[in-house]
Amino acid sequence: MKTFNKSVAVAAILLAGIVSLSASAVKADLTITSQTDVSVLPAPTAGAPGRPGGAPAAQYPQTVTTYIKGDKARTEVKGGEIRIYNGERQRTYFLNPTDKTYWIEDSGDSNRTSRFGTLKVDSTLTLNSADLAKPENSKTVAGSAAQKYVLAGTITVSFQRSTTDNNGAAAPGAGGNDANGAGRRSGRGGMGPVSMNGDIWVSSTVPLPTDNKFVLAALTGQLSSGGRNRSMASPLTDLVASLKGIPLKSKISATMTMRDTTRTVTTTYDVKSVSTDSIDDSLFRAPDDYAHVDPPRRGFGGRRGGDNGNGGAAGQGGVQQQNL
Repeated sequence: MKTFNKSVAVAAILLAGIVSLSASAVKADLTITSQTDVSVLPAPTAGAPGRPGGAPAAQYPQTVTTYIKGDKARTEVKGGEIRIYNGERQRTYFLNPTDKTYWIEDSGDSNRTSRFGTLKVDSTLTLNSADLAKPENSKTVAGSAAQKYVLAGTITVSFQRSTTDNNGAAAPGAGGNDANGAGRRSGRGGMGPVSMNGDIWVSSTVPLPTDNKFVLAALTGQLSSGGRNRSMASPLTDLVASLKGIPLKSKISATMTMRDTTRTVTTTYDVKSVSTDSIDDSLFRAPDDYAHVDPPRRGFGGRRGGDNGNGGAAGQGGVQQQNL
């Protein structure tokens, strides 16, 4: 007759529990389908020209599908642009399904130094839990329990200008020899302060699938107009990342004054479905039949964004297999 070793059995049970807990702690893939809408008051002048060389103006409301797997994310605007975020490489791929092309932007390109100076973002944003003793501050959104957080504060985007170049000579436009250049720079000293306020409903039952803030910007960048610009999105991304749960619903207003005109842009975000099913790795690569092209002209001073050489002449019109 076999003897039963009680201490061995207890150890086996404890080990099984640890393995089970570890397995449950593994963060699942996440697919989120949402709708975003934007309104502007007062409305801008109809027919205003878009930025030369840039993407056409976004059409709202938008249906956006966001896929997050580990340190990668993908956003698809229905009928529009696709973006792939690679958190390990701090790189974003912009895919155009219409003409089957893509271009690349490294993290440093959106915070690059231009002839206006080095981009700097200052934020006083806070995100605080609403009083959960009040029933209206808890609700179910897309099948998940969510609680209300209140957003308030400002974001200011500015440039840290240098009056000399690396050789110690006066930088162009810094002195009286280039009054036009100085005037251009003083006229584009940044943006802000942008006053922001609103509500964000966050689910703690669906944890964030990653701690990588570069990847989370793919999600939080949809919460506020201009948020897909990483510089503007970073303060909000930091706040949402600290909550550990995914945002399911929000309404955020941003008020700013530019060229003596004050406008308020209100963005609403509403998640329609959430899935934790496994996501295929192929979603996070540019398809083989897409051509790698130069990025469009964008940003301050009309300088091209891009990937510091990888999006240059060698990539024009040619197919390049990208290991994302």
